[in-house]
Amino acid sequence: METSNLLKMARVKIALLALSTLTLVSSVSATLPTVNWTEISDFIAGVADIFPGIISLVLAIVPVMIVMGVISLVLGIFAGIVMMMQRVF
Repeated sequence: METSNLLKMARVKIALLALSTLTLVSSVSATLPTVNWTEISDFIAGVADIFPGIISLVLAIVPVMIVMGVISLVLGIFAGIVMMMQRVF
């Protein structure tokens, strides 16, 4: 077969594929129920109302965690110094 015949056949196959896809999508979308956007927007608004409380909680916990990390770092350094002194003496 010539290259031009192969291209023509490929174009026909692509056109048929596109047509069958459009037909399938249109038949499926006609049978789907409609979406109740009011309930979805109410749900999203409820979730968005929770975020300030979560942010406040995180902002309250993070400084405490930083202080605990610094304290454990300092205690670890002192423990290392004490262990080295015990080995020496």
